[in-house]
Amino acid sequence: MLIRLEYRLLLFARGEMNRPNILFINTDQQGAYALSVNDPGFETPNLDALYRQSYCFERAYAANPVCIPSRFSMYSGVYPSKIGMESNGDHRKNVSEEILYNAMGNIFCRNGYDCVYGGKIHLPGPSPVYEKVEPYGFTSITTDYRMGLSERAAEFLKEKHEKPFLLSLAFVNPHDICYYAYNRHQLLKGGRIIGHNGTIEWDTCCDFLRDLEGLSEEELDQVLPPLPDNFAIPQEELTSFRIDKPDFMCYSRNHFTEKDWRIVRYLYRRFVNKVDNEIGVVLQALKNSEYARNTLIVFTSDHGEMYGAHHADEKAFLYEECTRVPLMFCLPEEISHKTDNEHLVCSGIDILPTLCDFCNIPIPDTYEGRSLKGLIKGEKTDWREYVIVENSMARMVHFGDYKYMASTNEKFSEQEKCKNCSLKCYEGQVVREQLSDLINDAGEKVNHIHEEGLQEYVVKGRNILSARAKERRVEGEERFLYQR
Repeated sequence: MLIRLEYRLLLFARGEMNRPNILFINTDQQGAYALSVNDPGFETPNLDALYRQSYCFERAYAANPVCIPSRFSMYSGVYPSKIGMESNGDHRKNVSEEILYNAMGNIFCRNGYDCVYGGKIHLPGPSPVYEKVEPYGFTSITTDYRMGLSERAAEFLKEKHEKPFLLSLAFVNPHDICYYAYNRHQLLKGGRIIGHNGTIEWDTCCDFLRDLEGLSEEELDQVLPPLPDNFAIPQEELTSFRIDKPDFMCYSRNHFTEKDWRIVRYLYRRFVNKVDNEIGVVLQALKNSEYARNTLIVFTSDHGEMYGAHHADEKAFLYEECTRVPLMFCLPEEISHKTDNEHLVCSGIDILPTLCDFCNIPIPDTYEGRSLKGLIKGEKTDWREYVIVENSMARMVHFGDYKYMASTNEKFSEQEKCKNCSLKCYEGQVVREQLSDLINDAGEKVNHIHEEGLQEYVVKGRNILSARAKERRVEGEERFLYQR
């Protein structure tokens, strides 16, 4: 008892007694639009309740709109290109000791926190380690990433914890939507049903589709979501968006009917509702626990989902549906509800310094992002004018109302134009740059790269990427620089 009292007095002297616990929840492939507060076609009552209690960044963007690169960024505080990671295929890239030293779990453990992790991992490590949370400083409580994760987290929140905790929960859904298009293509080829977890992903798709059985075409038309306003593919879309794709994504983009796309949107809504129910179990457990008043809840997703926009599903595109993610911060009596439509945030590099800031942990110089605490607290802050998003196909410089995208400057031969599939995905001239005008063309239906009045953003985008490549000196970054 005396030792425990001395420990608590030590914490008080160091200003650590009232440091909050952290509940960090992230989903997989949930766009910022995929909440019923933003689109009543979705059913997300639990996340809606959290939204109404949170400071919500409406202009939050993934560091890279693909699972593994995005997750690495969130847990390390650096862009994935720092280790040469551009796509899921780079999952064996080596993570240096310097980066891991300040990874989320490690820095919080050194500062007196118990750091536990449950759910989907998808993290690189010190080569050849992969799919392990221990290098990041966490202890795993479960590798289940569906309702089993919710139940284990609820148990954790019922337990007595002497030290503050960082509980990180990574749910898989609505990612299972991927397996609809994927297995449609598999069946077409005569292949077998595939999933990360046996056939559970496809089985769940089939369960949702059974709810449509027996409906007349008129009834089906009422149930299936309408096509998006930006359903068409932009005529001058980046060439890399059309060809640097696996077979099944090319197949859906070229051969899915309008009804197929409406079914994709229907299934996606169902998967979003499914993960909302799972998160609701955790939020209720926290509410019933002794930790409710002193736990900072952070909710986000690793990236979005195209959801039928531009004839596309899945991830990796640099359109808004794919790059913009939900980002909420909730701490009772400390954080007031606000919807922030002004500040540009990178969820990948800004979350970790923000957590450090809220917990009185010095922010390491190795992090590439900034703390959001000042913005959340309403303090006057000199903020960034743009945010950068990476991936294997292109780079994006987002100015808020305009966004510049530059694809690789590699030469495409006739054979390379469809190197990843047997379909004819591309015709015409190679398009290296794309500019979006989100004021007059929020759906990004047109490439505004040649528009005379917007050339300042083209020049700015080129210059920013050029300066970034010189400053960071990361191998491969020069591939995205403009060449006359």
